[in-house]
Amino acid sequence: MIAVIEHIEVIIKKLYLLLLFPFILLAEHNVTEPLDWGLGMVIRTGSVPFNNPAIVTPDTVTSAVPMLYFKSDYIYMDGFEGGFKYEINKDWRVALITRLRFSDIPKDFQNEFQSTTYDFGPQLRYKFNQDNFLDLEVMTHIKGHNYANLSYKGDFNTGGFEIKPYLTFRAKSSGFNSLYYAIEPVSGQKIQGGIDTTLGIDTKYHLVSNLYLLAGADVTILDKAAKDARAVDKGYEYGVYAGLGLFKEPPKDSHRSISTKPYIRIAHNWATHYDLDQIIGGSFARDEYHHQLTSVFYGHPLTDNLLGLPIEVYLTPGFALHHRSEVQGILREYDIGFKAYYTIPLPIRIRLGAAEGLSYINEVSWIERTDLIEDGDQAPSKLLNYLDFSVGVNLGDLFFNKSMEEVWLGYNIHHRSGIFSESAQFGRVNGGSNYPGVYVQIHW
Repeated sequence: MIAVIEHIEVIIKKLYLLLLFPFILLAEHNVTEPLDWGLGMVIRTGSVPFNNPAIVTPDTVTSAVPMLYFKSDYIYMDGFEGGFKYEINKDWRVALITRLRFSDIPKDFQNEFQSTTYDFGPQLRYKFNQDNFLDLEVMTHIKGHNYANLSYKGDFNTGGFEIKPYLTFRAKSSGFNSLYYAIEPVSGQKIQGGIDTTLGIDTKYHLVSNLYLLAGADVTILDKAAKDARAVDKGYEYGVYAGLGLFKEPPKDSHRSISTKPYIRIAHNWATHYDLDQIIGGSFARDEYHHQLTSVFYGHPLTDNLLGLPIEVYLTPGFALHHRSEVQGILREYDIGFKAYYTIPLPIRIRLGAAEGLSYINEVSWIERTDLIEDGDQAPSKLLNYLDFSVGVNLGDLFFNKSMEEVWLGYNIHHRSGIFSESAQFGRVNGGSNYPGVYVQIHW
């Protein structure tokens, strides 16, 4: 049995190195030193600047937004934004970033158009000092229309508050303005590009222990071309959000070392038409085409204590390979999230786990398309919310073998969904997929 476990460990380490190479940078970090991290959920309300005389256009639209935060030497996530960064010197930084851009059209149209997306591009930052920055970005999105941002950003701490004001001038191409403001696919109108101006603020307030209040607001003054488009009836748009988050506790007199160890996990899961609550309740049946996936996840330790309890938290980037079937080809899925574990201190230890994050697949799976058709023929989304629930048993305790005490065997549910159609960035999808399965997890 020990030889089998060692063989599996070699295999999944090789897969980890091959598929998750950007996160090798994490593994180089001293894992006993806690990194900055956070996980939150906010409700954002944005104004709808459009007017359609054929329907009653609402003044605002609301969306649930998961927020991920993490900062290491080369990788960061900061709520709506994340990426890879490199500090050239004390004054200059370059980065490849992705950022969530909201397109506040009426909720009933968001599944069809899916215009709230993560854009991406290079960023050059000049640091006036540790609290004031100037960023230049050239951004694009999946439909290919570009824009550029010039932004002043601040980052100030006072009392229990972290305050981040910003001022952004956005230069938009004609294609971008025509698509997102003239709504060219519907109106047939093409407009010129322009420069709009956004003033905003993001705040974080420490409540107690790891718990924080998150809030922010922004207002954008549209350029003349966008403001004069036939579909637009306001010369501005705004957004506000508020919610709660769990973050690394503020530093005390000294930095505390953490005892948790990194891990790699390999899992094999089978698709089912059952909903998540049915699976948790014990129901399961494979789908008619026997869809399966195999995944590899790396767990980077963040803390061994959450809200004063012995709860371990990890950053967990992962890769899942969906196997070929009669009705779909091989699919590639990329996941990132935070996973919390609580170990029940029995003679044979049992570990309960729950993860929250983001999941992107290169092509929507058959099981998800079928679920969306049954739920009202919705347009699918490649980007969805990611959940993972697990229960595992320690093999060292089970076999009375100390050499296996860092090995866990268990059952997990791999889940993708659109948060009950409450998230614009997930295409207002009301559905998703569930893959129950088994895993082996090895710490070192």
